Amino acid sequence: MEAERQNLVDSVVSAEKKHMEEKRRCDDLQQQLKVAKAAAESVKQEMMDYKQKATRILQSKEKLISSLKEGSGLDGLDSHVGSTMELEETRHERDMQREDIQKLLAQIQQLKAELQELQYTQEDFHRTKNTLQGRIRDREDEIQKLRNQ
Repeated sequence: MEAERQNLVDSVVSAEKKHMEEKRRCDDLQQQLKVAKAAAESVKQEMMDYKQKATRILQSKEKLISSLKEGSGLDGLDSHVGSTMELEETRHERDMQREDIQKLLAQIQQLKAELQELQYTQEDFHRTKNTLQGRIRDREDEIQKLRNQ
């Protein structure tokens, strides 16, 4: 009887240790989740700012291209060559900015995936914690029954 009681006590102590470890891991994951959310929000804001900047640059370049096209008929060949060079430069800048936007979008997708994975892990730890708490309660009930005998 005493050995059975000691086994139950050891089981409860072991379950409590596991519970504390799982709680600590859960807390760590929650902290990682907060960091990942903050990073995702930061990247999202950075992308929005970058997108606005790129849009403004593209609009100003398009206005420049339009004005160059209107004035090129009278200014001659030198003006046309200059306009063509500026147009190519503008296109190159636009393409580079599109690539940067695509990279940022890919980074956002990666952060979203990491965030989702952390949320799944957090849910799993929460379920494990609840299971362990239930087992601890069951063991404590068994110990109490043995004490009352």
